[in-house]
Amino acid sequence: MYLDQNHLLLNFISEIPKFIELQVGGEDNLHKLPIQQLQDELMQTMDILIEHRMEISPHQLVPLFRQANLAILNYFYLFRLQSVDVTMVQDFGNELVELYANFNRLQLLPFLTHNDNYDVDLAIETCQLREYFSELVYLLGKIGENKRAINLVIHKLDDAKLAIEFATRLKDQDTWDIVIDESMTRPHFIRQLIELSDLDESINQFYDPMTILNKLDVDKMGDMKDESEQLLKRSVMEYDSRQQLNQLINQIILRMILNKSQQVAQVLKDMLLRGIAVNFEDETDLTKRREWEQIVQRYEAIVL
Repeated sequence: MYLDQNHLLLNFISEIPKFIELQVGGEDNLHKLPIQQLQDELMQTMDILIEHRMEISPHQLVPLFRQANLAILNYFYLFRLQSVDVTMVQDFGNELVELYANFNRLQLLPFLTHNDNYDVDLAIETCQLREYFSELVYLLGKIGENKRAINLVIHKLDDAKLAIEFATRLKDQDTWDIVIDESMTRPHFIRQLIELSDLDESINQFYDPMTILNKLDVDKMGDMKDESEQLLKRSVMEYDSRQQLNQLINQIILRMILNKSQQVAQVLKDMLLRGIAVNFEDETDLTKRREWEQIVQRYEAIVL
């Protein structure tokens, strides 16, 4: 750039937008040319502005480009600046939310999740206007609007996996109830719930296949009726098998405890018949009692 080479840039800050317009063949091209083409053509210019960021601060350039109705230049500039000196973009969180929403949505959600230097309410408004539901789900969850968030996942995104992940992360029964109730008319949601119940037993505290079975109206299942019924039957059978196995294991453990208790009782009986007094308050006998208690505690009920 001529101004940079001749050290005149500082004297013509207000004219920078005009120089950039000339560089791409006029203002119209800044609004019409593909973003990638503009980015390639203006890469050197942006690098120069970044290089002079201490002399010409972003607090000067960003309002300048905004007043010239050249938001695309702010996008190129702040995006490049963020990769070089993140501290210098801390005051432009709201600006970046708007710019990512307009020019690079793929970067919007990563920016929202990794930064806090933006107004959440403004970000929600920005995403609502554009119907960016994935980003809205994150933002609503961030401010505790979990019911609104889960309803967006279900009704707008129709994403069973995301709904289940959201409910799993919250560990909230009310959220799970919403997911389960809304799933009754969504076969792909039911399939995900059933499969997850088989794979992840940690969520059984919130629901199990029997919960779905009690709520399910197969007449509303449509083309997925047979498949969902098969999945449900398989899951219920596996759930029932686990319950029976748990019951069997606990019965075995109880018998072990009973046998050990009978052995201890027999020892005490034999000692009493031989005239040996047993005082559990004595240090020696107290130690034995603790040993017996530890033996009993070792055989706690196990749930698979």
